[in-house]
Parts: sequence; structure tokens; C-alpha cells
Amino acid sequence: MQIATGALDAIDTPFNPQTYYAMIPQEAASLMGYIGVPQAISIVVAALVIRFTLQTIPFVRWGS
Repeated sequence: MQIATGALDAIDTPFNPQTYYAMIPQEAASLMGYIGVPQAISIVVAALVIRFTLQTIPFVRWGS
């Protein structure tokens, strides 16, 4: 476990979406929230996570 923890700590992610989200003007953020952009992004990310998870299981490669 220490090796895995060390490997995960070594990965440096320079991309932090929170910094870019904070730069969006308040009016634009409220409009995006009104039309459902955060929910749409959550649905897309959840679908990608499920797809990548299913791709790692042998004999469950649906659609590919």
C-alpha cells in the first residue's frame, strides 16, 4: 500500500478546474446553473467512469 500511495502522490495534476470555475462571472454561473450545465457535466463524467470501469473487466466489453 505504501508503494501505491507513493505512486499516487507522485502524480502532479496541474489542471485544477476549481480555479477556472472561480473565474466565471456570477451572471454566467447563475445562467449555467439555471439551464443545467453542472448536472450535464456530472452525467457525462459518471458515464465515462462507468464506461472505463466496464472496459477493465474481462468479458464485459459491451459495445467495443
